[in-house]
Amino acid sequence: MNCRESQNNLMDYLDGKLDPAQHLEMENHLASCTVCHGFSVKARNALELFKNEKTTEFDPFMLTRIQASLSIHSTAMQHKSTLLGVLQPVLIGIAVFIIVFTGIGIGRSYDYQKSKTRDYATELFYLSEINSGNYESVLPTE
Repeated sequence: MNCRESQNNLMDYLDGKLDPAQHLEMENHLASCTVCHGFSVKARNALELFKNEKTTEFDPFMLTRIQASLSIHSTAMQHKSTLLGVLQPVLIGIAVFIIVFTGIGIGRSYDYQKSKTRDYATELFYLSEINSGNYESVLPTE
């Protein structure tokens, strides 16, 4: 038996599933090959570790509890999404209403006549200064 055949048959050897001739051939190869012997020792230790691993007992009611919890959670999420689906458009409408009427109120509070008079008077002053040739009074001083 060569190393490749030994590695292919190793799990069957460790499980005791090889026929007696193959079992003897495997033992002879493991006795003569240090690499395959080391690999078989590691594999045997790993199998022992898994056999000694604690197993948890199955709780038959666990699935029922999980399903009930998911059902309660999904029902709560549906109610929450329904409430948000109704409230969101209402809140957006209220916000738009407030913004529009605030803008209208600000626009109405601005006194256009005073602004026009002040701006026209300022413009007329600058225009008359420029027409008279007095540019120094119009230019900013440093």
